[in-house]
Amino acid sequence: MLIVCEGAKTEPYYFEALCLKWRLMGGDVETVDIHGHDCGNAPINVVDRAIELRKERKKRNKRDGTPLYDKVWCVFDKDSHSSFDQACDKARRAGLVPACSDPCFEFWYLLHFEHTSSQFSDCASVKVRLRKHVPDYSENEVPFADIEAGLDDAIKRASSLRNGVIMSPYTYVDELVLYLKSIKEQ
Repeated sequence: MLIVCEGAKTEPYYFEALCLKWRLMGGDVETVDIHGHDCGNAPINVVDRAIELRKERKKRNKRDGTPLYDKVWCVFDKDSHSSFDQACDKARRAGLVPACSDPCFEFWYLLHFEHTSSQFSDCASVKVRLRKHVPDYSENEVPFADIEAGLDDAIKRASSLRNGVIMSPYTYVDELVLYLKSIKEQ
């Protein structure tokens, strides 16, 4: 599978740590490809890069039998991006799965520690709240050791928020994590 991220550090580091922990990367056969540094930071750029990488993989498959991606995920934030809705629509039309968050990916981290439906004005306000649980939080590092214990709670909390009437904040990162977990269990 392929995961294409808006961020060059935060999101790729998280998924790399998770995939290494679950042995989906780093062995003889790479189950997951993760991209983030080559995508730009607008949601539409993430979707366009995912489409491009999938096309490249199809060409390699024809040339040398490299396995096709069974699923392609696009991870991006709503923040104040003007291309957010366009990116969600384009991803779905192209058969990609958007794992988006409003307002930002750090909201997914926060759900590892608490259930909240508080309205956040921007990503900075989410980070302030997250630092109550992970005082040294930095986008350059994944606090995986700090958040790993709350993974199952985060999955439940994210789903619960989407099933309620609250439209923001939300995240679909839990669906990607559940998909990775299903691969791990195969």
